[in-house]
Amino acid sequence: MIKLFLVFILLFSPNTFALDIFGRDLAAGGSGSKVGLVALYNFKSTRGNGTAIPNNIIADESGVGTPLDLTINDLTRANKTCSEFVFDPVSNQLQSICSLDLIAEGAVARSLAATKIATQCQATNEVQVEVWLKNDRDDDPRIRNLLVPLKIVTMGVGVGATETVNGVTSYRGGSNDGNFFLGYTYNNAAQYLASVRTGNRQTRAAMANDGLVEFNRYRIETSHTSTSSGDMATNKILEKEKFQHIIFNRNARGEVRLYVSSASLTAAGSVPVLRSQVAGPSANTFSGWGANSILAIGNETTAGDTDAPRISNNSGNRTESRNWRGQIYMVAVYCRAHTDVQILGAAAPDAAFPVIPPNPNVTVTDLHTQAAQLYTRLTGVKIPVTAPIISGVNDDRIPQYNVAKGMVQFLQESQPLQAALLATKEDSFYNTTVRDFAKRMSTRDETVNTPLNDFVATIVGVAANEKDARLLLNGNFYYMGNPSTTALPNDLQRDLLTSNNHYAAMERSGYNLRRILKRVDGQKIYSGTTIVDHPDPAGIITSRAFMEAHAVAGTNRRLVEFTFREFACIPIAGWADSTGPDNYIGRDVDRFPGGDHTKFLTTCRSCHSNMDGLRGAFAKFNFSDGFVKYAPLMPVVTDPDDENATNMCQSPAGIACKMNRNNDTFPGGFAVNDDSWINNANRNSNTTYFGWGTTLSGRGVRSLASMVASSKAFPKCMAKRAFRSVCKREVTTFDSSLIDRVSTDFVNEQYDLERLFARIAISRECIGSGIGQ
Repeated sequence: MIKLFLVFILLFSPNTFALDIFGRDLAAGGSGSKVGLVALYNFKSTRGNGTAIPNNIIADESGVGTPLDLTINDLTRANKTCSEFVFDPVSNQLQSICSLDLIAEGAVARSLAATKIATQCQATNEVQVEVWLKNDRDDDPRIRNLLVPLKIVTMGVGVGATETVNGVTSYRGGSNDGNFFLGYTYNNAAQYLASVRTGNRQTRAAMANDGLVEFNRYRIETSHTSTSSGDMATNKILEKEKFQHIIFNRNARGEVRLYVSSASLTAAGSVPVLRSQVAGPSANTFSGWGANSILAIGNETTAGDTDAPRISNNSGNRTESRNWRGQIYMVAVYCRAHTDVQILGAAAPDAAFPVIPPNPNVTVTDLHTQAAQLYTRLTGVKIPVTAPIISGVNDDRIPQYNVAKGMVQFLQESQPLQAALLATKEDSFYNTTVRDFAKRMSTRDETVNTPLNDFVATIVGVAANEKDARLLLNGNFYYMGNPSTTALPNDLQRDLLTSNNHYAAMERSGYNLRRILKRVDGQKIYSGTTIVDHPDPAGIITSRAFMEAHAVAGTNRRLVEFTFREFACIPIAGWADSTGPDNYIGRDVDRFPGGDHTKFLTTCRSCHSNMDGLRGAFAKFNFSDGFVKYAPLMPVVTDPDDENATNMCQSPAGIACKMNRNNDTFPGGFAVNDDSWINNANRNSNTTYFGWGTTLSGRGVRSLASMVASSKAFPKCMAKRAFRSVCKREVTTFDSSLIDRVSTDFVNEQYDLERLFARIAISRECIGSGIGQ
């Protein structure tokens, strides 16, 4: 391979986790942690003290114990180079970045006895390997007569090799059974494979007697973008000629994890993601690791393959035909398995809530207590009143929570809104308060005890990013977990459109919603055979969760009822009007219930006049077989009993059968033949309550949703719901002036949910006297 001199300007994001590509931790201006580090390689030509390093030597720059330097066996097969440049935010200038380039078969860089790794990891029974790299290829190595897995980093030596320590003969590990390895294999697509050996085997024949009879429990692999996706070329993680950041570890509890970033043209995009994990018995230890094991990069070392290229200065060891090819920029070996939070920071599962110790150096006043109460109202969690965000006093023990000004200082300056807005910037505000605010609207039960879903995720995303809450009803987008920072089931058809797998896994994993949710423009819908652009997207109203709750069975009147209930805060009885016209009332409504036409006029017409005029907007929708159906996209059947996952009952064609069911109840009633709608809820008290704009008719869901979003009832409803979430009680008539005031502010502030919550939280009606306004 001819190596060209290239200059890349790579911007490192402060959200990059684990060590940066230079091998620096957070304390050195990089990121991540060096806890438990025992060996570190960054392939430079000089040591940290300025001493030149021979071309064939790779220096251990960990500073831990005796340096475990590596030797390149053949400089024609592998060499060090510093031909790429990145912008380094620490020095604020371009810096060269060095790599080990493995360019030909038979290349390897290996150590002498890796005693310090073996002994330190045996003491903890934990190990972690971290690598920054680029693959030269992503094909099946077997077509080049190579053995799989290829070895990127490995520690072990020699097929059948043993050593005797204190009278005990231990198996030292072979090509596929060393102490640990990180490798490259192929199963329909290229994928990473990692393995760690536990137990103490004296001979290969004893393998089944040391807890490793189920060897796959100690191997972990990934090529796919989600835990439920199969291995295939279209969903692979491993790619060639792009940066990837990989971390493999095993902790003392026996848990083995593999983190792999999405491939990126810049190192700034290489955020490691937990792709796979397995659990083995914690009782199994590293007791069988030999003190004379060899650490190697790029290939396996062996004592048994006499045809393999010989390793320089070591007549007893050779390389195997497991040569990985590409560029390695950094390798770190630890004898501690870092936690998700240490590796992923705020994007880690279960990292949503801060852990903040009390600060004894802060003098607590009444304002501290009031600020803490305000914080808890908005975030749903309690933290010490001395926390930096409350007190404004930073704590060297938790520098990640440092602030320029705390809530107390804003209260001292008579700026309670600014104090509240500080709290709305906290992750917990979104992960708890906004999430539960959304959950109550997402299902028929109107409870927070419902799984996370696309409806809820989109509200959290809009509150955090879009700000304008009207987009919730008329936007053509949705929010999902970012595939670059999460390992979730994310097959669009299987995990989002026809099930709630994606969001359920997100909640089950405890992901920080604010950090990992990503906007996806253009809603999609499944036709039973293919995924297409949604013909009538209307924000969360056309979300799978809302449709599952209200478009299943029935006659789609429930969709109208709950659109008004959730976004105008009024039940059907509250906007019923017995004076409304009956010309849009369906044929399934009896005009003489029990033989009494008066009952229809005074009772039935009250609800159906308004509902039936509007339900035409949903005429093309149904929810069955686990997904939202849209009639013009689906093959037609005319008998509901014949409907399945590949078709939709329609009558007439293009209209869901349920819109015209029971049409013989009153044949003179209205027949739904398209998705037009008209707003009859524009009379008497409804005119005042809803405060409609100029559009009172239209076609399809999006136009209906836009009408609701532009009404005066919508901002008032959002204010009432925010009040319930923050103040922990329902709105009463005594709160009317507050709702009027904050809903007006909500409109003037471009429907910003964050500010709406903050304004309600500082109200006297919510927090009482003192700071209440």
